[in-house]
Amino acid sequence: MTDSAQETKPPKARGGALSWLAFLLALGAAGGAAYPFYLTQQGQSEVQKLEAALSAELGDLRQQARAQALALAAQGDALRVAEDALAEARAGQQALAAELAALAQRAEADAGSLAAVRLAEVRYLSAVATQRLRLERDVPGTVRLLERADAVLAEADQASDVPLRRALGAALGALRSAPRIDTVGLYLEVEQLAGLTDRLPLAAPVFRAEAPKAEATPAPVGVVAWLWEKLSGLFRLRRTEVPSASPLLPEGAAPLLQHGLRLTLSQAQLALLRGDGALWRASLEAAAQRVEKYGRPSRDRSRLLERLGALAATPVAAEGEVVTAAQDALGVVSEALEARLGT
Repeated sequence: MTDSAQETKPPKARGGALSWLAFLLALGAAGGAAYPFYLTQQGQSEVQKLEAALSAELGDLRQQARAQALALAAQGDALRVAEDALAEARAGQQALAAELAALAQRAEADAGSLAAVRLAEVRYLSAVATQRLRLERDVPGTVRLLERADAVLAEADQASDVPLRRALGAALGALRSAPRIDTVGLYLEVEQLAGLTDRLPLAAPVFRAEAPKAEATPAPVGVVAWLWEKLSGLFRLRRTEVPSASPLLPEGAAPLLQHGLRLTLSQAQLALLRGDGALWRASLEAAAQRVEKYGRPSRDRSRLLERLGALAATPVAAEGEVVTAAQDALGVVSEALEARLGT
């Protein structure tokens, strides 16, 4: 019985191994069957992710397409507006070209009248310049007027205007060679001298009594002669060609003298502004004579007389050959203009 037991034990061991092998094979078969399902599930999740990404990108593309469509529509509207504006501009250009052609024809027709207007303007400017030079001696103003007249002729650029421009150039050359006058400086200096006259010491009145004349008179004879002698002693008859007392300055006349000096210097300032050299010199010389006659010797008096003399010798306007040359050139301009205009 022991032998039979020993003989039956090995088959049990073989059966257990087979069962484990079968289990492993079943497990492998189950794993092999589940792996494709796993792969299928994984593929479906990837596809879903891809579909979501594609849907998002497609939505963005659709939005971009809508925006581009709107932009194209706006550009189309703008293009249509630009085309309308271009058409209007072309129409306006054509109208402007027609107007310019008409103006060109009118300018050609009115060339003679335009030249006459230009010459009339030059004549007016030269006439005003001549008046300023003769009456006011205003050299800067005359130069500006003549430069404007020359600019009018230069703008037309006509060969027939060369003689006029030559005469204008001669007048401008003569006036530009005149010495420049510091009108403002001279005016302020005269104003300073006028202030100096207010504190100028003036001479006090000086009276000189007449010396009595000793005359030998005969003794009166008779009653009538005696009476005449007594009465003539009460009166004195004398010639008045030479005053017996000559006050240098009457009492109370100092303010009047100072006011008169200020008026005389103001007259000199007016002559300076007008360019009247004769009145300028006469006013300053008259002021110097009054200061010399009525002023008391002092430092201010000497200084005032010195400055008045120097100012009187200072020219305040163009004179002499400069004015003569400019007036001759302006006369040539006037004659040429009258010949051109037929007046």
